[in-house]
Amino acid sequence: MPITVQWDDDDHKAVRWEFEGDWNWYEYQAAQAQSNALIDTVDHVVDVIAVMQNTRDLPREAFDNYRRLEKTSHPNRGRIVIVGSDTFIRSMLETFNQVYKRGSSGFILVRSIQEAHEVLARD
Repeated sequence: MPITVQWDDDDHKAVRWEFEGDWNWYEYQAAQAQSNALIDTVDHVVDVIAVMQNTRDLPREAFDNYRRLEKTSHPNRGRIVIVGSDTFIRSMLETFNQVYKRGSSGFILVRSIQEAHEVLARD
């Protein structure tokens, strides 16, 4: 599966999504359902760490599809930290933050999983 979902830590404070190669919006939707099911098992906010070091592109119609799927995200989903995206994906995500005025609740872009953990630990 191009997107795997699992707990990132033993305290269940973060879910890790690992993107591998090409993926599509149906696979993203399945990953979101898995993530929501994990978050359902706890009673606190859960952040998402999306590891995108092994994928080089976003599927077509990224803005429309992400905006549509964002409406079905879990109410206890917290911040989304993107790890290791290439320049194109990074530009798309920064644009998404600006266009949809996500501000502090937008994507947090980092270079490593360690940096993701550091960012999440600060807040």
